[in-house]
Amino acid sequence: MNLRKSIKKLVYGRAGYLPYMGTRIYFPPNAFILEEVCAHGIYEEHILQHIRDAVVPGTWYFDAGANTGFLSVPILRIFPDVKVLSFEPSPNTKAYLQRTWRASPWQDRWTIVNKAVGDHSGEVEFSVSDSTLGGYDGLKDTKRVASRGKEIVPMATLDEEWRTLGRPRVSCIKMDVEGAEMLALNGARELIGANHPWIFLEWYKENFQWFGNEAKDLLDAADELGYELVSLRNLSVIRSTPVLTMQMRVTSAFVLAPRDPAPAFELQDAMAGAGRVGRKG
Repeated sequence: MNLRKSIKKLVYGRAGYLPYMGTRIYFPPNAFILEEVCAHGIYEEHILQHIRDAVVPGTWYFDAGANTGFLSVPILRIFPDVKVLSFEPSPNTKAYLQRTWRASPWQDRWTIVNKAVGDHSGEVEFSVSDSTLGGYDGLKDTKRVASRGKEIVPMATLDEEWRTLGRPRVSCIKMDVEGAEMLALNGARELIGANHPWIFLEWYKENFQWFGNEAKDLLDAADELGYELVSLRNLSVIRSTPVLTMQMRVTSAFVLAPRDPAPAFELQDAMAGAGRVGRKG
């Protein structure tokens, strides 16, 4: 990180907010997520590009594990007619996401749900880390960072929240739920069956193993749901556990791509990318 970017990190780290994509994003002072944004200009730009290409104008985008909004805000900025539903249960983070929402010009198209995403509704234990590391908080203590304890948070299914909205068209889902991806998928089967959305998710052994999962579970789920599993590292379609295991050594970013062409575009069209997102902030 050069001097300019280091100064930017210092200034905004203390301020607790960052000008980003036409608004302000708030976060706990000196949050670790700020380092990547300052270093690269756009948070997880390679993933954002593909999400942008998968979102269909006039539909909904569900962001499960939204943190403070770095992958919600760009979609709101880029698509003037897309609605966003952002889930964030972490006691470390949810108040900052709400501040980001209040400061944004898209309140009428952006809904915040302070619930964990899983396979049933109710209250659950939630592992909480230091406030600067809120992105690692989740339903299990995965040992990636030190936990400072557990708190009780509400949990819902994507199906339940989708039905509450009146079953709208959902073209894209992003899941970053620290190992609970299979629970989230199991709680979204009605939504997935009706909409065939593109599903971007993290598949990371150090997380999912705490939920009793193994690598092949994602392949099994993809096949059952009628999806192809694609590595975002090189956009290769994965159809075997050995290949998935090899891909997991170099990336944790994957997408479930619908085999059914109902979303109105084919795999190669969506993943090719039609331009770049401009740098902001």
